[in-house]
Amino acid sequence: MRPPIEAVLPWLALIFLASSGAAVAGPERAGPARDASHCSEPRLVAPEEIPADPVQIRVEFPNKPIKLARTSQQAGKESEARRSNKAATGATSITGDMRGGACGGVSGAMSDLDSGTRTGAIYLRPGDDVRAIVDASPEGQVFVLTAGVYHNLTITPKDHQTFIGEDGAVLSGAVAITGWTQAADLWSADGFPDPGWSHGDGRDGMAALTEDLFFDGAPLLRVASLAEVTEGTFYYADGRVHTRADPTGKVTEASKTQAAFAGEQTVGVTIANLEIRQYASPAQHGAISAHRTTDWTLIDVTATGNHGAGVSAGDGMRILGGIYSGNGQVGIHAYDTTGLVIDGVVAAGNNYAGFSQTWDAGGIKILTSDNVTIRNSEIAANAGMGLWLDWDNRDVTIENNHVHDNAYIGIFYEASYAAAITGNNVRDNNRDGYVVGYWGSDIFVTSSAGVTITGNLVWSSIGQGIGLEQATREDGAHGAHVLADAVVTGNTIVMAGAGLNGVSGAVRDVLWDANTYVALAPGDLFFTWDSRYFGVGDRAGAAMDAESRFVYLADLRAFLVEGFLEAADATHDIGSGGVLALRTSIGAPLAGTLGIQAILLDGPAHGTLTLGGDGAFVYAPEAGFRGLDSFGYFAIGADGRGVIGVAEVAVLPDALTLRVSGDAWNSAPEFDVIIDGVAHRGFATSASHAEGAWQEIRVEGDFGDDGPREVSVVFTNDAYGGPGLDRNLYVRDLTVNGETYDAGFARSTAGWSIGAVAPLVTDGAVTFDVSAEADVFVLRVAGDGFDGDPEFTITLDGKALQGFTATASHAAGDWQEITLRGVIDLAPGDTARIDFVNDAYAGPGQDRNLYVGGASYNGAALVARPEGSVEILDDGYLLARNDGLTFGF
Repeated sequence: MRPPIEAVLPWLALIFLASSGAAVAGPERAGPARDASHCSEPRLVAPEEIPADPVQIRVEFPNKPIKLARTSQQAGKESEARRSNKAATGATSITGDMRGGACGGVSGAMSDLDSGTRTGAIYLRPGDDVRAIVDASPEGQVFVLTAGVYHNLTITPKDHQTFIGEDGAVLSGAVAITGWTQAADLWSADGFPDPGWSHGDGRDGMAALTEDLFFDGAPLLRVASLAEVTEGTFYYADGRVHTRADPTGKVTEASKTQAAFAGEQTVGVTIANLEIRQYASPAQHGAISAHRTTDWTLIDVTATGNHGAGVSAGDGMRILGGIYSGNGQVGIHAYDTTGLVIDGVVAAGNNYAGFSQTWDAGGIKILTSDNVTIRNSEIAANAGMGLWLDWDNRDVTIENNHVHDNAYIGIFYEASYAAAITGNNVRDNNRDGYVVGYWGSDIFVTSSAGVTITGNLVWSSIGQGIGLEQATREDGAHGAHVLADAVVTGNTIVMAGAGLNGVSGAVRDVLWDANTYVALAPGDLFFTWDSRYFGVGDRAGAAMDAESRFVYLADLRAFLVEGFLEAADATHDIGSGGVLALRTSIGAPLAGTLGIQAILLDGPAHGTLTLGGDGAFVYAPEAGFRGLDSFGYFAIGADGRGVIGVAEVAVLPDALTLRVSGDAWNSAPEFDVIIDGVAHRGFATSASHAEGAWQEIRVEGDFGDDGPREVSVVFTNDAYGGPGLDRNLYVRDLTVNGETYDAGFARSTAGWSIGAVAPLVTDGAVTFDVSAEADVFVLRVAGDGFDGDPEFTITLDGKALQGFTATASHAAGDWQEITLRGVIDLAPGDTARIDFVNDAYAGPGQDRNLYVGGASYNGAALVARPEGSVEILDDGYLLARNDGLTFGF
């Protein structure tokens, strides 16, 4: 056995690896009162049997398996590409879902926005009277907006119309501001839009005002007086706008038009691949204003620089892909909706206008809605909540999102009903540093019943990880707003600093257990339960985390600073499936490559893990160890997405398995097994070959660094006393560390006929060459049986194998596969031949025939070369006489 590799990383292992219409007042309501007193899922991998040699373990992230492959089986083997085509290999694969906020891309997206959709489309160009053209067009019309900027355009679509933007198609709600004059360091200009309808609670009363000033696309902040004006702000009064930012050489614009699309009560509208920017949308209203619509679909839309929301959603809306970032209040807003799906979006950097974070501001906010799904999305760096579901929402699914670096709570579920918050990566939120109660949590649920929080990765840098709260709230549309029937299990909670997790207020039917906590030290973990506050060592009587796991990493801070490395051979593209992959003619995929790192959380107990130069762990068991070992790991992408898992490995000796049977007379047939010259003696088989039985004989041992290269089965007690009084041994096949070799390809010194099995009828040996990977030959056959089934031989590159029978009925439409494994070594120019050997005919309906459906070698189809009496059929070839069919490359 190869000696174990020395451990070089005691606790950390790195894997190299991510118009103007009249506005309709929205649902303005007071924000919550603060309590005075915020692509990974844990999984247990099934044990896999491996030899006791070192093995490579590669953690691939996300949504890929951990692979364990024997390092000692490489000598003499062919390429890994060829190995992957084999039906049986020497590699062990631990598979499973590695979600954990992987933001794996859009699912369930439309596939009809290809060139076919454009048949009969009307092409629109900047300068066209777009509104008039749309108004004059019928329901269901498709429009293609060619590249360019469409200024101050508001479209009121009809039912089932589709609007597709070519790359570079932009709808802008801004007007140009020109004619700047300078007085000292103050710049002023006319032409700024008059104030429109506005509302909202925010900074100095200025946040609500919808008209913004942009320099080269970046918004300046509106202030309330001339005295407050700086280079980054502006003031408007008496028809003039003032700033201390120099406009020279810049594109200066002001938002004027409220909406790009005014939905009214339309049904089934699709908007795809358009950029919608700098509209003067009021708070809680979108530049795509679709609140009263039904079943709209947005695909890869970019909405940015709009004063209120990028989009206000309606019933049944599907928002698939797209960027809803850099808006004045929120990226996506919805209220009183049902069936909303948000899938694969980015909502980042919203609330530049400074709306109150406890009123309505951040990445995505949804109120009074049901059957809502938010998944596969990145919600980041918003000046407010990340994802906020506020008041009377129910039947909500929040899954596989990456929610990070938001100023306030990451995921906030408030005064609502049933929800599943599952498989999200929620980290480094609460950037503004709230430390009172749980109002700075990465995940916070208050006064909501039936909420399940499972399989999330929560990484808290400031304050709190997961918090539940019971506060005094009014009853809602679906009953009392109470914290009840909550489940918090299977989460990984990393506390990068001291902080809280738990329940504030009375506990009512809350299950909180089976989580994993990672912290610098025990002193950094604090909990609350049933109005009680305690440390990690004082959980007795708290009825929480009885089965949870606690991991302490003294070097966590250094890891955070130094942990990321890059490697060209292990990157991962997050674009997957759905609209992002299907649409090739419009839009661009939302994809990227990620680096990967991993923390070794604990273990292994009976071996060492080191990091190889190819980005794989190498696990080496202790000398003499046999049994189950395991290690916990925590893999994180360069963007912070992560997954935790436990790899369990059953460490076994090298092993091979023989399938044998016998004819017993006076005693059972006995045999020895010789492995690379080392004899293992004293085997016998009790399986009766006459009864069709086979027995598996397992031989364990140390087969060396390269594994066994030659294995012989030696029959040692042949006996014969006349007809029916005969002792024989039959060898069917040999399996070595997962690789199977049929006896038909072995060589023999005992008297026997070469066939599908090896009968040893005299003392002697059958010897297997296992120095190379087994080839796989597959033959598809069927037959017409008459007074017996059709029999045939298979000849591979001149080596004939006898004793095959086709039992599948061709008349019934059945086929059977004959699979041969061994060192066959067919090459171009070599052939495989099937010969029918027992034809019979006694009249119509009394005919024995062989049918061949095809053949393959190592997964590649072989080419049939029919000749002679062979007939070509729709489903294969008919051998109606004793004849042969040859296959080649």
